[in-house]
Amino acid sequence: MSQTQTAIVGRQREVEILKRRLASERAEFMAVYGRLRVGKTFLIRTFFEEARTRRLIITGEKGQPMRTQISTFQRGVENAFFGGIRGPDVKSWRDGFILLVSAVRQAVKEDPHGKLLLFFDELPWLSTPKSGLLEALGHAWNTELSYISQVKLVVAGSAASWMLKKIVMARGSLHNRLTEIIKLTPFTFGESAALLLSKGIVYSPEHVIELFLALGGVPFYLDMVLPGESPSQAISRLCFGGGALNDEFEKLFKSLFEDGTHHEKIVTAFATKRRGLSRAELMDLTQLPKGGRIDVWLNELEAAGFIATVPISDGRRETPCYRVIDEFCLFHLRWIAPAGTGPLGPGPKDDYFVLQRKTQAYEVWSGHAFENACIKHIPQIKKALGLSAIVVRASVWQKRRPLGRGMRSVPDTAADRGAQIDLVLDRDDGVTTLCEIKYYDQPFKVTASYAENLANKLRAYMGSTTSQGSVFFVLVSPSGLVENEYSRRSIARTITARDLFS
Repeated sequence: MSQTQTAIVGRQREVEILKRRLASERAEFMAVYGRLRVGKTFLIRTFFEEARTRRLIITGEKGQPMRTQISTFQRGVENAFFGGIRGPDVKSWRDGFILLVSAVRQAVKEDPHGKLLLFFDELPWLSTPKSGLLEALGHAWNTELSYISQVKLVVAGSAASWMLKKIVMARGSLHNRLTEIIKLTPFTFGESAALLLSKGIVYSPEHVIELFLALGGVPFYLDMVLPGESPSQAISRLCFGGGALNDEFEKLFKSLFEDGTHHEKIVTAFATKRRGLSRAELMDLTQLPKGGRIDVWLNELEAAGFIATVPISDGRRETPCYRVIDEFCLFHLRWIAPAGTGPLGPGPKDDYFVLQRKTQAYEVWSGHAFENACIKHIPQIKKALGLSAIVVRASVWQKRRPLGRGMRSVPDTAADRGAQIDLVLDRDDGVTTLCEIKYYDQPFKVTASYAENLANKLRAYMGSTTSQGSVFFVLVSPSGLVENEYSRRSIARTITARDLFS
């Protein structure tokens, strides 16, 4: 998070968790993880500053040796508890935590009712290979810190897969020691609007969505938007011609993964297909080395929030496919990378992006990007449909047009035609909701031909599924729907931008 935002916006659930843990009469051990730039450090620092809690904050430095990390830790303890008075150099993590425990016990004697935050930020960077940090941390927690009720220990990291493996699902001394796990995700549409509003930027829901499709709900990116800018102006300034986010894509993978080359290659491959790729299709397309590493890379990307598994159903079976769900990555690969990066790329004064967004290519791309964003807003769609208390299984439905031997076949019936439904909500109340997702800056008009297309999709879907329940179409479109005879006949409900912001 940049320095312009000073108060916590959104994050109501996370703030309530932190309030409860801060008020508890026992020691707490919390883990926070999530994508780089999502606001983990800002959340913890700001919350505990507002709570006026005594704080020790240690931040790991990527690529630094163990000696440097231990020195950073020692100086932090000395500054927080000993007024900056330097002691003999600590040589190991075990000795470092002995120093910390001694400092905590002294602080508790001085203020028996005060709370103590021990925040180890970017723990994956702090814990260099074979350094013994995790073992020392586990020993200090199990034998000393967990018995000091004033202690609130928080560990955080952007390397989500490392956090899951080493902390959340840890074995050894840290096994089952966490009292709270917080996965911090990018903002929703509504939370993004609230952050912009806190900066004095009043965008319409449609403008928030336009900005979201390029920057996603990443607080660090949204916080760089300036009052008075339109979404296209902000995107042009930040993403092109050496802007602050011009080379962000490469930084993401280098900072999150030990060797991000394969991760970047996988994300690039997934972004080439609107529906995503299965594992087998990924292997064929990228020629990545076979073996277990591919599954490790996929798990790491999914844990970090760059990709997600989106089931593709043909009505009888489902194929798990991976899809890029990080809006900024999709935007970079489609618009920033082809334009060139750095000072030689098009700058804001060239109006490059302003011109691009008027093209048919951008219109098609933004439709796909909005569909992707809606998949991340299924809870809001469910709420708008009154389904919050109903169990729903979400998937994408696709029936490919059959091909004859050596030539394209010509289907005779609707059930034989290829078709796709953007989002299927299979509900446990016996009803199936088929969502048509359309990105338009004005109310969508259902024409006679579009109504016939929906009817063909419905026949194809009914002909390929074993479901016997009721089925109806819902339109998801920012500006809603033009009411006419075709819309009344084809669309049961409409979900607008304002519904998605709830």
